[in-house]
Amino acid sequence: MEIKRLSTCTLDESVMAWNKGFEGYFFDATTDVDKFTKRLITEGMLPSMSIIGFVNDSPSAIVLSGKRDVQGTTISWNGGTGVALQERGKGMGEKMIEHSLKIYEEEAVDAATLEAILENEKAINLYKKMGYQIVDHIRHYALKGDWKLSKSIENKGFIIKKGDWSAVKRSGLYLTGAPWQAQWEHIQDAEIMVCLDHEESILAYAIYKKMEDENGQIQRIGLFQANSLSNEMGKAALKELLHVLYQSERDSISRMAAYIQDSQSDVVDLLKEIGFETTVSQVMMAKSLTEKGKEFIDRVYSPNNKQTSHS
Repeated sequence: MEIKRLSTCTLDESVMAWNKGFEGYFFDATTDVDKFTKRLITEGMLPSMSIIGFVNDSPSAIVLSGKRDVQGTTISWNGGTGVALQERGKGMGEKMIEHSLKIYEEEAVDAATLEAILENEKAINLYKKMGYQIVDHIRHYALKGDWKLSKSIENKGFIIKKGDWSAVKRSGLYLTGAPWQAQWEHIQDAEIMVCLDHEESILAYAIYKKMEDENGQIQRIGLFQANSLSNEMGKAALKELLHVLYQSERDSISRMAAYIQDSQSDVVDLLKEIGFETTVSQVMMAKSLTEKGKEFIDRVYSPNNKQTSHS
């Protein structure tokens, strides 16, 4: 077995490693050169940190990785670990993760993060063996029936409008500990909606994407991240925001919510009240590589600490 940086491999080798590594996965992850390249760019994956495992000169495993700075703390993300069917159960996955962790150390990463499908017990056990711990659960939701949550009767003078990411970040509400794919930088064509009070202070926000048909009519709305002040005013603002965001008065729109953390209980409770149902469940895992990383994980993912001021 030989492990190479993705930056030294061809795109064809990378695509082959990915397709072989995710054969028989929980959903069809098959890719091609164009899709793979777009994935690297959109999700902020770094070829210099990502690796491919070769067996007899054949691409047989892959780990994609990226990193970003969060207020002076360097966070990495494992954007996909796959091992070819014929190589599974031979310790190749462990060697790949071990090699990735060494690269993280070289890159001065403080905390390593990843997500795994809840049913993928073998992968979760491997990550635990390598020092990762489960810090949260993530759910993907879809509204499969009618909208069930009524709007508030009392008019609280909320102002709901398109928002600005920098303003949300300054508000202290932005979820820096949200899954990588739910981070503003990694959602292509994302938009932000905010709910303000009469002084135009942000009470709640939502990051979302919408899909339109050729006539400009909205067909689908997907929520990726939402948060609010953890008081009654914040909860009421979040409720109104979701009504406007999802256009609750319309029947023809497909509505989804992706990468929603269980720790965001106000959001989860509202989605369930509306009638959303879980479609996919994942675990969110993290591993501290430095003391700074440990402090970040303890602060952001503490079970007793709703994320409200980690931007």
